[in-house]
Amino acid sequence: IYPDGGIARLRLYGKIATEKLNFSKDEIVELSSILNGSLIIHTNNEHFGKAENILAPGKAKNMGDGWETRRRRDKGNDWLILNSIEGSSIDKIEISTHHFKGNYPSYCSLQAAYLLSKSSNQIVKSSNKWKYLLKNTKLSANKTHKFKNFLMKKDKINHIKINIFPDG
Repeated sequence: IYPDGGIARLRLYGKIATEKLNFSKDEIVELSSILNGSLIIHTNNEHFGKAENILAPGKAKNMGDGWETRRRRDKGNDWLILNSIEGSSIDKIEISTHHFKGNYPSYCSLQAAYLLSKSSNQIVKSSNKWKYLLKNTKLSANKTHKFKNFLMKKDKINHIKINIFPDG
């Protein structure tokens, strides 16, 4: 900027060229990384923190560097849907609640599907019927939770829905 001044935000919108990502056939890849082309399709709540934060590399610096929802006063739960790069299988799942000490979700579930291109509205509507990748799993504060995939071991997956209960 010339001569000087300030810019509050810069946003560039487009699609990530995942066809240019080169991985070896046997390489284990983080399918949910924004660096590998994963994106948030939709979320129902981003009151305190953007959902995209959960796709960032490395450990979160603070709570604001994660996805945080407002406290729910009605029935239901908070959720987000992401697309991941196409995986032939998912072996391991990690969910981090680092820095969330008094407001972490009590438990979560993950649902997954392999979808050909659809609109985000169609994806959201169909997501309640997706198979479970991780079912009603207890979480605790300020921890990286590690799980093995037992429910959809052989399934091809390119979309994931994270449900958190009650919220956090």
